[in-house]
Amino acid sequence: MMTYDFAYECINNPKHVFAGNNLDGVRCPYCDGLVNIIQVPTNLIKNLPRYRELKKEFEKLKPNEIEIIMSDVNKPPKIKLNGKDIEGIVTLEYMYVTKDCELEGVHNFMVQYLDKETKTIRTVSANKFVEG
Repeated sequence: MMTYDFAYECINNPKHVFAGNNLDGVRCPYCDGLVNIIQVPTNLIKNLPRYRELKKEFEKLKPNEIEIIMSDVNKPPKIKLNGKDIEGIVTLEYMYVTKDCELEGVHNFMVQYLDKETKTIRTVSANKFVEG
């Protein structure tokens, strides 16, 4: 009799499948999409990438510098993340928030773009809260 374990499959891209334990509420580490729990034969689960390892890998890619240049309202903006040009822009959201005009604020942004190598939509974001 075949036994099964649970894995996670991205709703946006069914090729994004990964394993892990106690992952309630996680999002896809590849593209930040929503995930479904699926059953995988126990003998195949060891071949799947582990969520926490993928997350660490993608954490290294988290941006801390963004440059946005809009030269034409009818064309996509030019975006650099950590000095690297990003093409295939799907979505760009940017907000700067302060408690008042005297205090320093925080930058929040989200960029979705087509990764031409993997042919998937990637999401890169930075979200911080104003303290106090």
